[in-house]
Amino acid sequence: MPRRGNVPKRDVLPDPVYGSKVVAKLINQIMLDGNKATAQKIVETVKEVCGCDVNFIEGKGRIIASTNQKRVGDFHEGGRLAAQRNETLEVFQDGQFPGARKGVNIPVCHQGRPVAV
Repeated sequence: MPRRGNVPKRDVLPDPVYGSKVVAKLINQIMLDGNKATAQKIVETVKEVCGCDVNFIEGKGRIIASTNQKRVGDFHEGGRLAAQRNETLEVFQDGQFPGARKGVNIPVCHQGRPVAV
């Protein structure tokens, strides 16, 4: 506790790309923790909503969390390209890119820069 009184709670500014405070809080949490447990919670929650397997891929293409635990640590070229280009990349068939399976790779950005896919 500070010696000079209460410190006012800071309001989270909306994410500049998506305009959402929820996205900004999510990115801030990932950036602060930087751990696999947070990423794993995210993929499990997203799978509950969409019913599809989900991967969380760091910018260099390594899968850091997945609803398919066997894929954690694998390289995913589609995710790497999506992060590098900062744009959504659709994979139309398994093996179209090394380590990729059919699906959509959507960059997660913070302050206009991709931090994960």
